[in-house]
Amino acid sequence: KLASGSLNFGGPVQDKKSSTILVKGRLARGRPLVFDSEAKAFVTACVSEISTSAVAYSIDGKLIAYISLPDESLWVANADGTGGRQITQLPLRAAEPVWSPDNGNIAVMISAPKERWRVGVVDLNTLRLRLVTSEGVNEFNPSWTPDGSHIIFGHIPALDGHGLGLAMVDVNTHGIVPIKGSAGLFSPTVSPDGDHILALEEDTFYPVGLATQSGHPKRLSTTRVGFPRWMRHRNSAILLDADAQILRIFQVDMEMKKKTVKLEALKLSRFSPPKVFR
Repeated sequence: KLASGSLNFGGPVQDKKSSTILVKGRLARGRPLVFDSEAKAFVTACVSEISTSAVAYSIDGKLIAYISLPDESLWVANADGTGGRQITQLPLRAAEPVWSPDNGNIAVMISAPKERWRVGVVDLNTLRLRLVTSEGVNEFNPSWTPDGSHIIFGHIPALDGHGLGLAMVDVNTHGIVPIKGSAGLFSPTVSPDGDHILALEEDTFYPVGLATQSGHPKRLSTTRVGFPRWMRHRNSAILLDADAQILRIFQVDMEMKKKTVKLEALKLSRFSPPKVFR
């Protein structure tokens, strides 16, 4: 190990005329943007001075949890970015913070050096982090059940193989059970009423709706999408699909009475990244 720090290093090449090794260093930076649904455009968020890879607003909208860059640590702050409190620090890495329904806890992905990703929970009263999963494989994309007693999560096929599916962990007992009918799915998000899980197929990245009671999966579209997220206080979800810098948003409506699923595309103009991304 010749160098360390917040830079990501890659592509080492040895100088033929000396013992010098040249590497490419990257310093990750990210700026949060807000999508204006009426203008159908991205605008700068009020917390734009924060360098982050992920921002999650609390259910009441008063607080944010975010992952800072380049150190990938978890922070909690007021909604305007003030009053920040650092929850984790190096050598731990954090990702994908998700608020519990009662605003009292944050589920987050945690990785220690040379260890796999696990799901952790932060108590906002004590700011204490505790790990709640220990499957021996990488665990990703935590999503709370409506009562806040369980977290549903998935796995990454590229890291641990295909077919692991989704699982649910009890945040108090740490007991883990597999989700019926979820083989071949990853990146789960739970509907506000808890009746459905929206996830992606491992091989195709097609969106799939899974009824939690029956365990019957249903493919919703043959469009490759990513980052499924349920909209709060309604049974609709947002999925993103980026192709040649054209950003499309798909809205999935679950009609609870008829138990049917619709996939509706919202037309957006071309997404031109701000200069900070260029």
